[in-house]
Amino acid sequence: MRTLAGFTILALVLAGCAPAPAPEPSGTSGTPAPVPTPDPGPPPDAGPTPDPGPTPAPAPAPGSTWHSERRTLVSGGVSRPFLLARPDPMPARALPLVFSLHGDGGDGASMRAALPLEAQSALGAVFVYPDAPGGAFEYWTSDGRAREAQFVKDLIASLAADLGIDTSRVFVTGMSGGATMANALGCRLGPGVLRGLGIHSGTLYPVDDDFTYTNSGGVSCALPATLFVWGKDDDSAGTSYANGEAVRDNYLSTQQCAATTTPWTVSPCQAYDSCGSAVAWCPIDGLGHAIWPGAAAAMWKFFDSLGSGGGRGGGGGTACAPASKIDLWTGNLLHGANVFMGRNPGGASTGFGDGDFTQSDFDDLRAAGANYLHISHAGLYSETPPYQLDTAARDNLDAVLAMAARAHLYAGVAFRSGPGRSESAITNRGGNVLESIWSDQDAQDAWVQMVRYAAGRYKDNPALVGIDPMVEPNDYARRGYLSPEDFYATYGGTLEDFNLIAAKVTAAVRSVDAQVPILLEGEGFGGVRYLPYLSITGDGRTVYTVHDYTPFEYTNDTEAGATYPGMYDVTGGGPVQVDRAFLAQWVGTVKSYAASHHVPVAFTEFGAHRTQDHAATYLQDRVDLQTPFASWSVWTWQPAGFADPFSMHDPSASRDVLLRAWEGNCTAL
Repeated sequence: MRTLAGFTILALVLAGCAPAPAPEPSGTSGTPAPVPTPDPGPPPDAGPTPDPGPTPAPAPAPGSTWHSERRTLVSGGVSRPFLLARPDPMPARALPLVFSLHGDGGDGASMRAALPLEAQSALGAVFVYPDAPGGAFEYWTSDGRAREAQFVKDLIASLAADLGIDTSRVFVTGMSGGATMANALGCRLGPGVLRGLGIHSGTLYPVDDDFTYTNSGGVSCALPATLFVWGKDDDSAGTSYANGEAVRDNYLSTQQCAATTTPWTVSPCQAYDSCGSAVAWCPIDGLGHAIWPGAAAAMWKFFDSLGSGGGRGGGGGTACAPASKIDLWTGNLLHGANVFMGRNPGGASTGFGDGDFTQSDFDDLRAAGANYLHISHAGLYSETPPYQLDTAARDNLDAVLAMAARAHLYAGVAFRSGPGRSESAITNRGGNVLESIWSDQDAQDAWVQMVRYAAGRYKDNPALVGIDPMVEPNDYARRGYLSPEDFYATYGGTLEDFNLIAAKVTAAVRSVDAQVPILLEGEGFGGVRYLPYLSITGDGRTVYTVHDYTPFEYTNDTEAGATYPGMYDVTGGGPVQVDRAFLAQWVGTVKSYAASHHVPVAFTEFGAHRTQDHAATYLQDRVDLQTPFASWSVWTWQPAGFADPFSMHDPSASRDVLLRAWEGNCTAL
């Protein structure tokens, strides 16, 4: 945009093997991939793995103890019983939630005894041990996986309302069939819901194509950080040690880990290096298909190492401590503001931005509670041939990133202009607009190289947590502001299709930096209506983002008397009442996109003139609706005292909304 004026843990543990055969997985495009054999289930006369026996109840901390009770929750029309264990009294801070799922033929109480995570947590979490319908979690069918995913989401929501658990910290662990369900949930719910997994002897395989294997041996869904425990003597059908190594390799490929490892906290576990999200491997000598006595300690320490999660539940002031930069996005931990650094010869003395920023401006943003700065910057290459490095733009971006780091802010960089595209393509379409990028292959190739150059230059910058290759792709405006359906029916698959540029940019960035998150916006100025048409690239560290100023007439003050709530023609189908309920449906498109594709999403621009009627109410509704499932950055943060009705730097009721929202942020760097 630029106008001219606690830690939730879900532990699933099944003591037995799969109760029914499953199809053999295969690679994509007919090419075999290095994938595990699925759990085929035991022969008819095989019983469940023997219960390892009860474990003494965890010793209570002074002044507090464990309280346990039986509860039920109706999910999908079915009453689901579970055992709940929590500290008594509950502390003021939001706690993680741990779900522990039993083995085939078992129940929640036996699982509580088999994997004593409570003892490791020191009264630091809420635990749930569900009883599976019919005695087994139906991980071998698509319907069963879907039911369990819904149950998990319903129970998280219920306990968030009842006990105030921290929904940014959800973890899943499981044993055997329980671990297989944990893998399925990790794939279906993704790191946006589950912060991490603890997999003890359970496989990963698709059912009814709920995911696919990539040619490199990874999977098509985004997976949370994961610790594996596997017995080297496990020769169970479908869950043997060889199967375990294959499952591990699926994760390593998906997270694009290095081949090297580092000894981890609990021996003999090893952490793989340079993973997109953390992967740890614990191969246990002399262990068959049974729970390792050290599993609870290893899993709890792994979950704890992923950080306290960021604050939607009381983690304010706690370090973000991501295992990898992408975890900041998958955990929805980033909440901050944009700075405009587009080409503007009549603005700042540098020629970039409206006014001259100083270090104190960025320090003020951090002091306000923000932990993220989205830098909407001019491209680093010239706009016209020959496309060459613009050293002034590079030096300005260097300086802004340095100020962000000194202010202890994470930063993302988004390129507004570059080869074949001028600033006016976004901000002043009635002026001299350059947008040959949509018709000139040379310009597109140069744009891709520009982003590759930036990725290489800032590869080792700890503050940089995202690169957005293009701010607000908008060829549809050149074509008369077509609907998504009409635009892609005519121009999909051509030079005018941003999805093709996104794929090339992704490959270029990954050729120099395997870890930095890539932030992609769709056509239509990055708007919500076009998001469903933004293609999933298959890269495991990509965040799919939107810019949303709905309703535009109100947020940009282009219509006299505009108010909120109010009647606006949002889609061209006639005026509708735009209020909190409407916005909930509107942003629900973004949430549904994340859920259906198992990818992280973010609102990297939204906002409203702070002078608008009920602007604070509008921003409060936006923050309330977006924060549970997405990171976000408001438009905009200008130098102190700069006259911009969008700026949230100076005192206003709208700024107060942000201050309250930022109170819960984890701290950066």
